[in-house]
Amino acid sequence: MPYRHYVIAVLSCLALLVTGVMLMNWLVDPLDVYRVVRKEGFNRVKSAYIPYARLAKPSQIERGQYERLALGSSRMLMGIPVDHAAWIQSGGASGFNASIQGADLRQIRDLLEHAVVTSHVKSVVIDVDLFMFNAWVPTGEYPYPVARFGETARERFVRERDTGLSLLFSPSITMASIDTLRKQDEKKDKVMIDGTTNPAKELNQVLKDGYEVRFRQFEDRMVRTGWSPCSDNRYAFAMGKTDKLEYFRDILHVAKEHHIDVKFFISPVHVRLQEMIQAANLWSSQEEMKRKLLAEMVAVYGSDLQGVALWDFSGYHSYAQEMVPQQPGIPMQWYLDSSHFSQALGRKMLDVMFAAPAAESSCGVQLLPDNFDEVLQQQRGQQVAWQTGHAGLSQDLHQRTVAILRDKAINGTACKAAAN
Repeated sequence: MPYRHYVIAVLSCLALLVTGVMLMNWLVDPLDVYRVVRKEGFNRVKSAYIPYARLAKPSQIERGQYERLALGSSRMLMGIPVDHAAWIQSGGASGFNASIQGADLRQIRDLLEHAVVTSHVKSVVIDVDLFMFNAWVPTGEYPYPVARFGETARERFVRERDTGLSLLFSPSITMASIDTLRKQDEKKDKVMIDGTTNPAKELNQVLKDGYEVRFRQFEDRMVRTGWSPCSDNRYAFAMGKTDKLEYFRDILHVAKEHHIDVKFFISPVHVRLQEMIQAANLWSSQEEMKRKLLAEMVAVYGSDLQGVALWDFSGYHSYAQEMVPQQPGIPMQWYLDSSHFSQALGRKMLDVMFAAPAAESSCGVQLLPDNFDEVLQQQRGQQVAWQTGHAGLSQDLHQRTVAILRDKAINGTACKAAAN
């Protein structure tokens, strides 16, 4: 009998411990999924959110039942505010930024499918980028459970069970809850309730590092591994069994079949990064990407492109030419680094895409079959004009790119097998 009492006592303690952990994770809610309580000094600041964003976003989409979604990479995460008035008027009141750092098109497709199955999405804005379409850049399924078309009741049960176990019982989320309770300093508030990265937090970090440092970090990273992980810097839209355009087609078909208004945009990277794209011999690949995307859209929607649009904010417009401060502490208006634009520029982009009354069209243009070649020709002309007026900086950027590629050829990874 004493042994039996001992076992009962141990099991009771374990049950209490497990229940306590579940209740703590549910109330503290480090991934901002349940939103039972959001109290200043207790759990309002989600300091541990970022590393677990891929786990959190599907549940946030499902529970939020949003009408509008922003989907894409960190550029979208940092630069596109979902509280934009013209987008709200066009797409609905509720919106969420479901973007994730380093997102590829396959994961964007998976999140869109999940949103269609589990919520009421009507309008989606998606950023597309050169790195997303290189078949030599590895891709994979979404790493956590997401809803699929044709999901059975059992499959839904398994998905919700596995997600619940991850959110409420896993040791890593328990540590995230503890971290959240410990770090309620406003300075550690990295993410907004609408899923967007906290712009004040990002700006403070950039001002601390200095823009020139941040620009060089991202420029070097993109040349070294961002656009191509291969030592010979190869780029291909399809390789072996992998066709990156297939995921783009899937997104188009999902949006059309479910009557979702979808706007794609090519990001307004700074002219410094545009120069390095050219120096890395990827300018033609970037133009070909635009051509292929427009062709895919016409193939699915027809030449009128009703319900879909491709906006091009790349190029050498005045915003992308903003001067980069050489000393820390001096803010830029339109950029956080050469790859990530600010929310101030993001709002202007949304003005253009959703035809707001104050829209300033100089920063972007909708690509159409009728204007495509003309737009590309204009961008080439703008590039030549900028290079002529900034010969020294252009030469420096080209030389840096060549030096990185030379080192990459010696010390980088050789890509010999077809991408999986």
